[in-house]
Amino acid sequence: MKKNIFVFIIISLILFILLITFPKAALNAAETGLLLWFNVVLPALLPFFIGSYILLETGVLGVVSGIFQPLTRILFGCPGHGAYVFLASAFSGYPMGAKLTMQLYENNMITEPEAERIVNLTSVTGPVFIYGAVAYGLLNVPEAGIYIAAPHYVSALFAGVLFHIFSKKRLHVSRIEKGFFKNEVRKIVFQNRLYGTDIGTILSRAVQRAVETLLLLLGFIVLFSAITGILETLGVFMLYEKLFAPMLDILAIPSGGGKALLGGTLEMTTGANAAAALNAGLSVKCALLSGLISFGGLSIHAQTYAICAKSGIHTKGFMLFKTLQALLSGALTALMFKLFPIAYTASNIKNENADTGFVYAGSVFLLVCLVFFYLHMRRTGKA
Repeated sequence: MKKNIFVFIIISLILFILLITFPKAALNAAETGLLLWFNVVLPALLPFFIGSYILLETGVLGVVSGIFQPLTRILFGCPGHGAYVFLASAFSGYPMGAKLTMQLYENNMITEPEAERIVNLTSVTGPVFIYGAVAYGLLNVPEAGIYIAAPHYVSALFAGVLFHIFSKKRLHVSRIEKGFFKNEVRKIVFQNRLYGTDIGTILSRAVQRAVETLLLLLGFIVLFSAITGILETLGVFMLYEKLFAPMLDILAIPSGGGKALLGGTLEMTTGANAAAALNAGLSVKCALLSGLISFGGLSIHAQTYAICAKSGIHTKGFMLFKTLQALLSGALTALMFKLFPIAYTASNIKNENADTGFVYAGSVFLLVCLVFFYLHMRRTGKA
């Protein structure tokens, strides 16, 4: 523990010195990250985050996950709660999986080894980010969303199966209680599973949690964007491309791909922005984006470690799991383009209707969640 604190202090001092030495590069890169968050991430994710948190409060995802409980025990060696966390994380994105897992652990609903396994399995982003921020906002090719989203989730599940098969630690997971699914449905329909006492309280809590999550994303995007700008000024990206030129050539990654790879290793959104701007074919861009999004970047890793550390959970194998997921995801995306090539038209000038259309889609999703929420409150006598 003391060694980790010492390393963190040294890294912080180096970062502080670099920020003072290269203020212009850091400022310009941080401004780029801020604009990326404001123009792409915020409008695409805010309505969906609010709607997702409302659905989480109603307990609907818990009912749906009951269907998949037998599979989680057999395939991943974790209890049925893992299905619930995976669905919720896939609904909302990073780092929802770690947050919900720690809530289950703190409530003594899962053990520490189970929590470690569920954190790995459920570290996924939401389809809203993939379709809204990446396919629409960065690539301007809506059709590409499925080529990134499907491999992202399949690779996480496949990596979870591999970890379960080759894990030296076999977890004893109890079978699902008889009548679990029926009981969960009864709780939703006839009992109030919401923690709030009125609609205003629950809505304000959903908005607050959504804004907090987006502000957390903003902080990491700006911080790692500044670091990326400094590294570029120091010539680190150029050196990286020279050292790994043979590997980049094999992967058909053009000039500038080193910046996307290294930048995405640090911060997912910054790397995705660089990957989308490459002078390359759509299949190469999407394969690179798929790998970067599945890895998540060290910023997502840092968020996950921080969340788990509060509960005393050691995220063993998390880096290895995410690396394996990234490799599988990129390979699956490339395979999908080989098997199902798509015709697309894209230009450097963004399609205004596409961008605003997705924001409208987010608003429609939020409206549907609010209607469902109101009907649920009427049923439980709270409205």
